[in-house]
Amino acid sequence: MAMKTQFSSIIALERAASLTGRELEASLRKVAPGFPLTIDLQGSDDVEPTLITVNDMQLAILNIAAPAPAGTFDGAASPNMLWPSAPQELAKHKAHIMVVSPDEVETRAEVLSRATLVTLVTAAITTITPAIGIYWPSSENLLSKTLFLGATKRIGVAEDVLTEIWVRLYLAEATHGAAGEQGLMTVTRGLRNFVGRDIEFSPGQMPVDKLVYHTLDFATYLINTGRAFKNGDTAGSAEGPAFQVQLAENGQLGDGPVYLVGASAF
Repeated sequence: MAMKTQFSSIIALERAASLTGRELEASLRKVAPGFPLTIDLQGSDDVEPTLITVNDMQLAILNIAAPAPAGTFDGAASPNMLWPSAPQELAKHKAHIMVVSPDEVETRAEVLSRATLVTLVTAAITTITPAIGIYWPSSENLLSKTLFLGATKRIGVAEDVLTEIWVRLYLAEATHGAAGEQGLMTVTRGLRNFVGRDIEFSPGQMPVDKLVYHTLDFATYLINTGRAFKNGDTAGSAEGPAFQVQLAENGQLGDGPVYLVGASAF
């Protein structure tokens, strides 16, 4: 079961920018033409919106003509596998826009709906402003404008979840097996908001690209299905290897409930 959570985003801008409710609505419909939308601009058609309602979900939009507070992006910017130049590029930002869903949600359907709509509104704003990158606080994830908008093209087109936005992936050192062999593992942050646990994937010696692939594949499967794994279950696709899953209240990094995904089960 997912935890109570609140979704938001921060868009780092090259310079201050203004937008009207009418511009935002047009961008929303263009970003995801296949996604059903009911939009209430709450009187902000020709002025800058501070509150809008999308599919009965109220969102606050805070357009701040100043850089984000010092340290806002530090933990997410370095190291960042998907955006190695993030610290240098974000240092240039002069303004930021926050998109906030003020209500906490808990059920799987609510969590998915809120995450999708906050992402969609963020994408609509990003498209029409001089954005540099987008920060997703609930997972401490940070993506460039190009990566973020590339992912959001799937909204309304495919039955898919935006794991690369909603879930942050780290590489960490790990000790494998009884011999204490050193290697790497992947660790997620933010998956817990959707399924109640994060992942520590430590299968032994495996190339980094495969580590990343299998971790994101398992995270996406969990979000899509809501399946709760038990100790000793196996995870994996029919075409690929299966991995043994264990449950722990803290992983090697000691950061709350995780799925410990270990060596191949076969």
